[in-house]
Amino acid sequence: MDFPKSVPNVGLVNGQFVDENTGTGQPGSLIPAVWGNAVTNEILNVLSAAQVVPDELKHNQLSEAISRIVAGNAYSKDETNELLGQRVASDGILAAGLINGSLQQPYFRSLAGGAIVPLARTDHSHSFADIKNKPTTLGGYGIQDVYTATYMDGLLNEKVGSNTITRAGLVDGDKQRPYFLSTAAPGLVLLALADHSHSFADLKNKPTTLGGYGIQDVYTATYMDGLLAQRVGADSITGAGFINGNQRAPYFRATASGDIVRLAASADTHTMDSFMKPVSGQWVLLNGSPPVLPPGGTWAYFKTDFNQNGTPYGGNAGVAAGGTTLSTSSYSLGFAWRIQ
Repeated sequence: MDFPKSVPNVGLVNGQFVDENTGTGQPGSLIPAVWGNAVTNEILNVLSAAQVVPDELKHNQLSEAISRIVAGNAYSKDETNELLGQRVASDGILAAGLINGSLQQPYFRSLAGGAIVPLARTDHSHSFADIKNKPTTLGGYGIQDVYTATYMDGLLNEKVGSNTITRAGLVDGDKQRPYFLSTAAPGLVLLALADHSHSFADLKNKPTTLGGYGIQDVYTATYMDGLLAQRVGADSITGAGFINGNQRAPYFRATASGDIVRLAASADTHTMDSFMKPVSGQWVLLNGSPPVLPPGGTWAYFKTDFNQNGTPYGGNAGVAAGGTTLSTSSYSLGFAWRIQ
């Protein structure tokens, strides 16, 4: 459907109908019967698609028809909530993450009662005497009264590491086969439940000193607990991630309210060359009878109206969508700039 551009002498101006203007000598446009019938048929076709019986005394039937068509192709709020609930249930968990951001301390929060399920990576080893290149960290030996500087620096600096997984679940719904899908290689990380049996007492020829374990520099638990207590907001969030996977839209989820706290990506910066600088095509001269804003976006404009003798008699300014025709009875001159 379009304006009757092909009808001879229809009198369109800039492709649209105009009223007669005796002051300027502008004749009014014709509205041909074929065009009027076409417009009516277009509307009747919409009413028919929505099974609405046409009534010439009612003026809201097109709105009613569109509402019926939209309602027939959309999910209700209850249907949507049900679908989302089924999606979470398919993995058997409510949430997954890394305790204090440590890759060695993964966990699940189960759908059944919301219980925390501690996990462990499947690639750990269990025989101290036969292990080559033995670790030099306290966590590797289960020593509880001291922390290494390297380990704790990692915890303090790698909190953002909780964002390195894109999915977590249970293979085929089996609670004994948890997994992470990581953004880094190898991608799929198979896990193990933290309550599997690995007794430190069963290791043979265990050293009896820190030096025997190869541990060189340590902090006491009391000292490190003091450092952890000073961490700003260490316990104030329950999760962090990217909105819809967009790395330019990071967020935290607040513990107290559960609200999403939007963050700014570190790359979102502006310079004197980029901030609020007009560019080609976004600052334009307006002239015509009537002037038309460029297509796209939102524009602020100012114009002055002139009569046929070139004498200004008025004007206006405002904000309008791109492509808008600005009203005038004769000729206008002004400027516009894109603001969105």
